[in-house]
Amino acid sequence: MWQCLHNAIGVGVCLVKRCISNDDICPLCHREPETILHRLRDCGTSKQILERLGVKQNSNFYEGNLGQRLEYNCKNNTCRLGEQPPWRIIFPFAIWLLWKHRNATIFRNLHAQPNVHKDALFRSLEFQHCGLNNKKSGSKRVVQVRWERPQVGWACLNTDGAAVGNPGRAGLVAL
Repeated sequence: MWQCLHNAIGVGVCLVKRCISNDDICPLCHREPETILHRLRDCGTSKQILERLGVKQNSNFYEGNLGQRLEYNCKNNTCRLGEQPPWRIIFPFAIWLLWKHRNATIFRNLHAQPNVHKDALFRSLEFQHCGLNNKKSGSKRVVQVRWERPQVGWACLNTDGAAVGNPGRAGLVAL
């Protein structure tokens, strides 16, 4: 969201302004300059995915500038699809996955990704269940952790380790 509001994602128009590219045309529809609004809202591929998420073609979703659209959609508490999470939860996942879909098309040649909307719904449901569920499960027990002298006749071996990568360089210390 922050990157969108600050024109900091690499859509065609931004890349041309930074002299990284000389072509600002949308790599998915090949019809219009790729602005952030075009990528996340106006492009035909984005519209198809948004329709599957309950956005109507003639709705006010397609009005206003980028900042207004992001704010409105992140505050919109209505449910567009029956028993699904509110739009304010689905929307951030949807635009993130639209961006990932665009990059997969450009960098990995994955053109047909028909389940982007399902992925957005799944991630929204998962977030709503795990991230917003305030129910506490089970009982909580606080255990104080500290070093204790071993019993007579026993020895204590303190260890620590670290690794860089998996597999990678690693080290171990024992005292």
